[in-house]
Amino acid sequence: MRLYVKVSGTLFAVLAIVHVARIVVENMALARDPAYLALTALAAALSAWAFASLRTSA
Repeated sequence: MRLYVKVSGTLFAVLAIVHVARIVVENMALARDPAYLALTALAAALSAWAFASLRTSA
């Protein structure tokens, strides 16, 4: 189960980083799209939650 949480947390972190990089590289208009920002924040929150749950379960 710990491996699953590590992999999920890593994938969500990568997704959030790619979203932020896309905002910077492609077009700042994405920064005004509420759905895009919500998905980015959700991915970051799920990643943080996964790594926090690993820390508390150890």
